[in-house]
Amino acid sequence: MNTKIYILVDPSGEIRYAGKTDYSLAKRLCVHISKARKGEKGHKNNWIRSLLKNQQLPTIQLVGKATGNWQKEEKAWIAYFRAEGIRLTNIADGGEGASGSVRSTESRKKMSKNWYISRKGIITGMTGLHHSIETRQKMSNAAKGKKHSIERRRRSSKTQMGKASPRKGKHHSAETKRKMSEARKGCVPWIKGKHHTAETRRKMSETRKGRIPWNKGKKIIK
Repeated sequence: MNTKIYILVDPSGEIRYAGKTDYSLAKRLCVHISKARKGEKGHKNNWIRSLLKNQQLPTIQLVGKATGNWQKEEKAWIAYFRAEGIRLTNIADGGEGASGSVRSTESRKKMSKNWYISRKGIITGMTGLHHSIETRQKMSNAAKGKKHSIERRRRSSKTQMGKASPRKGKHHSAETKRKMSEARKGCVPWIKGKHHTAETRRKMSETRKGRIPWNKGKKIIK
């Protein structure tokens, strides 16, 4: 039997957890959400609860499959993501809590070619997997009406102040940028053909009021 190696992705596109499962991805995601809602402790569950309270959900993506020694495969992926500076919520190094293993440089390069981060999230060779309409509706209903308190939002904001992005100071090479450009060619934007309702546009406008534009005071290169 093939064991699936998967990742949980934040709505912002950031990878936050890597794990393995013998279930379907949809079922595994439901299990994660259920455990978080029941109050189980741990960084991962705290992260998922923070999303639920903000009416958001993580997404699940397949990154690989393992036949037999899945422990080694899971450890390698977790070690790879951590080496890339990704803030995983995993407590252990994978493989039922055993210490992590690191693949050779050549193996890591091959793994690197199988995925990349885009504005939408993770693009892999297994794209095209989607939750059913019924599953999405259940997940939406579970998250409705749950919001952070003003005090909680204030604490979260204070905690994030001064924190540097894990990618700060890092730059893709010209070759990497070329490959990313080639991979995106022909992709249809998820928003194409869709339009926000008047109510949604009003809420978005209210949310942005008072914010300082990210490019204010910066020189625009033409």
